[in-house]
Amino acid sequence: LDTSRPLHARITGFNMPSVRRWKEAGGDAASLPQDEFAQFEAVQKKAEEDWEKFLVTRARELRVGGQLLVSSLARAAQGEDLFRKFQAERVGCSMFSDCNAIADALHEMVLAGEISQKEEEAVIAPSFRRSLEEAKAPFLKEDSSVYQAGLRLITAEHVVAYHPDGLDAETARSMSPADMKQRSAKYCQEMQGYMAPMVRLAFEKSGRCETEIGVLETSVFNRVERLIIESKAVSMAQAMYLIVAEKV
Repeated sequence: LDTSRPLHARITGFNMPSVRRWKEAGGDAASLPQDEFAQFEAVQKKAEEDWEKFLVTRARELRVGGQLLVSSLARAAQGEDLFRKFQAERVGCSMFSDCNAIADALHEMVLAGEISQKEEEAVIAPSFRRSLEEAKAPFLKEDSSVYQAGLRLITAEHVVAYHPDGLDAETARSMSPADMKQRSAKYCQEMQGYMAPMVRLAFEKSGRCETEIGVLETSVFNRVERLIIESKAVSMAQAMYLIVAEKV
């Protein structure tokens, strides 16, 4: 990672093996291999800088009394499972993470000899997730550029953005296998629309021809669909944080 480049936090990210190991480690970055932990620290530092620059720029655009509302991808604090928390409190049925599903599908393909480990590592999730505490931090330090720019935190909370077709638990329990398969296929098709480009790019970089890329892409998303069915997931969701601040 070249941290001297003016990267925006939304176009930095992690490769799929890191996503899988992060999940297995329960969100504890320090337990990642040293090179991946170094990458995490570098990306996190750049993301913190970008977050403060974003907030300061918005503060300059606001009049006194104007409010800023920001909702972005959230990362749980160490040991906290946001999906499980909201699943129990608000949904009552299984949800799934798109990045986790892609990471698991790619790893299956490595084990099956369909793709190389290098290709698995070349698939990048272009996002950075902050914890709620990380998102709040610039507002709480009086010497921070954000505080000096006049932005004051009003509210900060975790939310989950649910798929508009998500089901409640009672309806989900009555679904037939055929309905579940149809629903999983729909979710998978939507995921393919926004995640296929990063999958295809990894295969293109390894020198695969267009025919091979098409076959491998199909294999990835067929596996994702199967994983969704096996997890009995009936709602696609993103863990988010919601910040409301005011210019004083």
